[in-house]
Amino acid sequence: MSDTENKVKLESWSCKLAKSTKGNSDEYKIKKEANGVYAFILEGEVEINNKKLSKRDGMGIWNTDSINVKATENTRVLLMEVPMTR
Repeated sequence: MSDTENKVKLESWSCKLAKSTKGNSDEYKIKKEANGVYAFILEGEVEINNKKLSKRDGMGIWNTDSINVKATENTRVLLMEVPMTR
């Protein structure tokens, strides 16, 4: 997912917009132990932790220190790291 990256930090949020080509895979490491990740697929198809997601699908992931993202098509994915506790 290193083709194009934009990172934004706002309070305790971290966002990553990633563009990847078919067959590429990457590991996203969660920055803070109490955080989780919300993934939203903007274009294409990916597998996140072996679950297939398509355009306009979303997925919440927590209680882990990293996630695996594999592009099964050319894709754009928005990953938003957010606190899971109040």
